[in-house]
Amino acid sequence: MTKERTPHSILTTEQCDRFGAFWKSIWEAPAEHNPDHPALEEWRKAVREQSKASPDDTPVEWDEAGGRAMAKMAGWEAPGPDGIEAYWWKSLKGPSRG
Repeated sequence: MTKERTPHSILTTEQCDRFGAFWKSIWEAPAEHNPDHPALEEWRKAVREQSKASPDDTPVEWDEAGGRAMAKMAGWEAPGPDGIEAYWWKSLKGPSRG
């Protein structure tokens, strides 16, 4: 005798409402940030150091394999080790990207 399977992705109206209310409480909550937080200052310093090493006008060049890999990346997935979402990498202009 086999058990009847039910899809886990089917939600009731009540569950959908609770789900929406949960995320709405997060999205609509006013954000309070401390722009002078020490961790932000460390980040700013690291960015300044990196930008000295590679000025903004340095063209970004993708080889063919890099271009294919970039095309397969979803825009808003979790960032890689560099901390940058693929959306921003895809927005860079280079020889083959306009």
